[in-house]
Amino acid sequence: MSSEESKIKKKIESLTLLSLAKRFYRFYRPYFGLDAKNLKRTMLAGGIILGNTLLAFALVFVNTSMASLMGLLLVPGVTYTAFFYAAAQCMAAIVGYGAITGVDAWMASLLGSSLAHSINKKLENRWMKSKGYYGATLLPKSSAQNPSQLISHDNYELNATVTELFDNFLTTVSNFAVGIVGLYMLSVPLELSLFSLSFVLPGYLVISTVIYAVIYNSITNKMGDSLEDLQSKQRKMEGKIQTKINHIKTHAEAIAFKKGTDYEHKSLLDSIKQSRAVQVSVSKIRSLLTFATNLHAEFTSFFAILLCAPNIIAQKLSFASILEIPYHFQNVVNFFTWKSDNFDKVTDCAVSLKRIEDFNATLTKWEKLQEDNRAHLQFSKGNNKAIEIKNLTLKKPDGTLILQKFTQSIPKGKVTLLQAASGVGKTSILRAVAGLSPYASGKISGLSDNMHFIPSHPYFPVQ
Repeated sequence: MSSEESKIKKKIESLTLLSLAKRFYRFYRPYFGLDAKNLKRTMLAGGIILGNTLLAFALVFVNTSMASLMGLLLVPGVTYTAFFYAAAQCMAAIVGYGAITGVDAWMASLLGSSLAHSINKKLENRWMKSKGYYGATLLPKSSAQNPSQLISHDNYELNATVTELFDNFLTTVSNFAVGIVGLYMLSVPLELSLFSLSFVLPGYLVISTVIYAVIYNSITNKMGDSLEDLQSKQRKMEGKIQTKINHIKTHAEAIAFKKGTDYEHKSLLDSIKQSRAVQVSVSKIRSLLTFATNLHAEFTSFFAILLCAPNIIAQKLSFASILEIPYHFQNVVNFFTWKSDNFDKVTDCAVSLKRIEDFNATLTKWEKLQEDNRAHLQFSKGNNKAIEIKNLTLKKPDGTLILQKFTQSIPKGKVTLLQAASGVGKTSILRAVAGLSPYASGKISGLSDNMHFIPSHPYFPVQ
């Protein structure tokens, strides 16, 4: 195994549903409420909750009508009229259940679309209005972010998946409630004899099902502990590759002139190799999770029948009950294994949320830096004859001094050339005069509102 893969395989703190739910609550809380702009989303969320509550009652109706149909088949001399009437009831229950799930999914889709649009507007507005597109490059040790991927792909995928998981979790909860009650009602007390002692275990199906679910859940959680970290690394590597490709496209002519093809080729190839190492590790963990999930899917019905074996042999369970128990068993297990069954989607959401949180944290740092700097770099109206720069001090993001106590008068209407060796701060002075340097202090006067600055690289607005 390569050193890169060894680093990737280091364990991280387990991702818990409670911690993730708290993060999502803080993230989505501003987008819900009873005010005009949030009322629609609040009503959609309430509709999803109501729909899943109705699903629980619909599921009870489905189970009851199915049990009646199975019981009717065992009655000697049953007529076709009675059979088709029971079958029609069963069909109506199934269609009703399906209709509710369809409406529920539709509301979840609308909610996801609305959230994605609102979050996109907020991110874009904050990024542009605060000049975060420029300031993020000036922050010390700022993590590399790709806003184009974040605002377009990540945000839409995050909200679509979150609303889908929210709806799915509520459905799982409603099915769990029906399943736990159904198992308890069908759980004929188990009588055990040991030597001269006799034991009766009421509700043993419920207890056994919960124990099975907890054991399975702990195993899959251990296998998936590092999946979030690996997928986060994979997203970062994808963003890094996109950034390098955009860099090559932007500076194509300069790279060709300066014969930088070999260097850029090696740099891009190294990033692709690192990305492959991450993908290999992700594939291995996903394979293990798929194996455990498939084994569980095939084993559940067998295990449910195995638990009922003593009462089946003693003929204490009807045929309809035997058919119903594995269904309830699966619904109860699904509640405890919900995270494991949706591990890929949950970790995808966690990774996307982390990227948006990092992006917001970067913008917050930039906004705070701007706010703190306003008191150090002072602008005044001055006069119409010259731009006065007094005691200007410039620093790099790491605090290294570039220029100290620089004072200069630049006459208006005349060409003034600042000439000095490369790296001493000529461009930094221009940034400070334009109000773009968060690491400057001093006084600047004489700037007018209609003054324009010409950047070193050409810029044309894109439609």
